[in-house]
Amino acid sequence: MISARDLNRSEVKSILSQETSLRNKALLVVGFNTGFRISEILSLTINDVFNGKTVRSHVTVAASNMKNKKSRTIRLNSDAVKILTLWCKHLIKQGYTGDTPLFISRQTEQKQVFVQGIQKVCAVAKALTARRVNYILKELAELAGVDTTRVSSHSFRKTFAKGIYLASGRDLMKVQYALGHASITTTIKYLMFAISEIDSLVEGLSYE
Repeated sequence: MISARDLNRSEVKSILSQETSLRNKALLVVGFNTGFRISEILSLTINDVFNGKTVRSHVTVAASNMKNKKSRTIRLNSDAVKILTLWCKHLIKQGYTGDTPLFISRQTEQKQVFVQGIQKVCAVAKALTARRVNYILKELAELAGVDTTRVSSHSFRKTFAKGIYLASGRDLMKVQYALGHASITTTIKYLMFAISEIDSLVEGLSYE
């Protein structure tokens, strides 16, 4: 399996500038700014990020929806809060309830629900699929003139990891904590170092 690549700041900005859909813009911002896996992002409900009036300062993915079965909480930055406020208020205005998937698909599924004690079959919103998210991201990358090689929904997490690594002054422990890795060895393998970075480090070894 070919590993997904991280995107640089310019590439992310170019991709975001192409998106006009409020849902997709919110999805992209959450993806790039939380480091959650795509399955974890798509497990979120409106209630997980919105208390009915404002967006929560932190978002938690339940242990049952995590790869390592340990819940993870991360702060939502100002970009995420801003777009999620618009998106959640839009969903509520459309009549969606708090247990609705945060990133809904245009498709629905039939479920049995009880309304005032009476069992009914109703059409309820489904979450987007990871496959659909991959398509959305690749399409936007192509429109933005970004090389789509090894670009997938996992690029969200890789981009987040690289961003935290650089912002923290290359502190691997902080990246490990931010990603929720049990072992720092995983974090080291996870980060992808560009050849240009290695070249500059080697150049800096000059002793003359």
